[in-house]
Amino acid sequence: NSQITALSEEVNRLTSELQTVRINKTSRLVSLETQLAEKIEELKAANETIEQLNEIKKNLNNRAESLTQRLMEQREIENKMAENYKKEL
Repeated sequence: NSQITALSEEVNRLTSELQTVRINKTSRLVSLETQLAEKIEELKAANETIEQLNEIKKNLNNRAESLTQRLMEQREIENKMAENYKKEL
């Protein structure tokens, strides 16, 4: 009878410990899932920012190439004008 009581107390104690562990692990899991969701949102926002910055970079590179081309054409025109001016002198 005392052995049954001791075993019953042991079962109750272990059940209580198990319940505490489950509660703690469930709480930890919820916390980690929340953190993961936050990090996923941060990552999405960062990726969107990267896409926007890459688009801006592409546009700026295109603009720089266009301006460089215009500058080269302008210098060519200036050189031809200078040559023509020298020929006239």
